[in-house]
Amino acid sequence: MSPLTLSAEYVNEVYVKPLDLLSTVCLFAAVELSSQPYIRNMFKQTIRLSAEITTTLKEQGKKELDIFHQSYRVKLVKNLPLEKLRNSDLYLDIQ
Repeated sequence: MSPLTLSAEYVNEVYVKPLDLLSTVCLFAAVELSSQPYIRNMFKQTIRLSAEITTTLKEQGKKELDIFHQSYRVKLVKNLPLEKLRNSDLYLDIQ
């Protein structure tokens, strides 16, 4: 039995559509799982090891960030792994 057909049995005046009920149950499960310390730790480790950061300039930044600006080295960061960012002082310039 699919989850959508199973949720159709529990439709009431608060949750009119089975899909609304199913999305609420998924949200509840996500909140409950995210409160578990082991899962939070594993998520943090995964982000730390696989995430990358890229910066883009807005119009004001294109005008103001010249070579003498203190945040110039952040101007064009592309696909920098967070693990490398963690070990440098570059994270102080990224805001």
